[in-house]
Amino acid sequence: MKPTIYVVEDDPDISRLVRHHLEAASYNVRLYSTGNLVVTDAERQRPALFLLDIMVPGKDGLELCRQIRQSASLAAVP
Repeated sequence: MKPTIYVVEDDPDISRLVRHHLEAASYNVRLYSTGNLVVTDAERQRPALFLLDIMVPGKDGLELCRQIRQSASLAAVP
């Protein structure tokens, strides 16, 4: 099973480019345009990596990173 990377990016062009390269490198990719659902989804299916844009609508990347680091089940995910 391929590892999954959660990408939080609100620019559709950048999202497509990142997805293309990660999938070409044999990763599954889940794209989010806001940070609102990322932690909830990650607690159900833990990703191998989070890629966070700092400036996105809703929870920004820094707030999201703080929330991930405070979660016992997700804190070790890079």
